[in-house]
Amino acid sequence: MSLSAETTQITFRISPFSFFQTNTHGAEKLFSTAFAMLGNVKGNILDLYCGTGSIGLSLLKMSNGSFEKEQKEQAELPSLIGIEIVEDAIIDARMNAKLNGLEKQSFFVASPAEKALEKYPELAEKIKNLSVVIVDPPRDGLHKNVVEWIASLKEKQPFKLLYISCNPITMARDVELFLEKGFVLKEVQPVDMFPQTHHIESIGILY
Repeated sequence: MSLSAETTQITFRISPFSFFQTNTHGAEKLFSTAFAMLGNVKGNILDLYCGTGSIGLSLLKMSNGSFEKEQKEQAELPSLIGIEIVEDAIIDARMNAKLNGLEKQSFFVASPAEKALEKYPELAEKIKNLSVVIVDPPRDGLHKNVVEWIASLKEKQPFKLLYISCNPITMARDVELFLEKGFVLKEVQPVDMFPQTHHIESIGILY
């Protein structure tokens, strides 16, 4: 399937056991709204709960276009590090990176986000020069160890935190934890993915 985020066209393969937004037109609106809120991305991207790579790969491809316009061939293109507990989704994410010519800029691992560094110590070397950390967790929200990990990364390097949530209640809980860690909530924007239902996606940007 294809998804257009602003002027960026990107193709995804989704297997039966991988999650993807069922409302693809809504997903296009969700992603483009989130990316507009983020602004320019000039460093690496860490995508926790990355699924099939839909958000991270879309943002990476858009970032490549921005680099080509602003810094041309001298620019070192950003990298994407994706972490996801579902192995089938990681297989899809790697295939999607290849389908869109992004495999050399992408590194995907199958692990719970809170255990990723323990399982893959090499991630510590890859997670540098971060511009954005993306979290799009399940309805239960973030594991407390993930909040701690992101906060520890923030102590070493500046980045924007993009939080996309299908559950405003757990998002509010997690945002409060981030505020206690010194983050600042810059902006929140809901997106109505399923009209005439109570379901809503929320986008938050924290610095």
